[in-house]
Amino acid sequence: MRETVRLRRADAADQDEILAFQRAAIAAIPAGAYAADVSEAWSHTPVSGLEDLLAKGRYFVAVDGSRPVGGAGWAP
Repeated sequence: MRETVRLRRADAADQDEILAFQRAAIAAIPAGAYAADVSEAWSHTPVSGLEDLLAKGRYFVAVDGSRPVGGAGWAP
């Protein structure tokens, strides 16, 4: 039986998984959608602001089993 994906507030322990799915999403952007240098720079900077969002409880993850597979955060 497959477990249902659920949402929960992320914490600092989720940071590596968050960075992994962010980088995978960036890598999946079709070639030509952005200039190569923009995509390359973006793939190295998804951590920008993440620690602050996690510390302030402003990031949620979708969890499949125990593994975060997607997420979103916001800043005021």
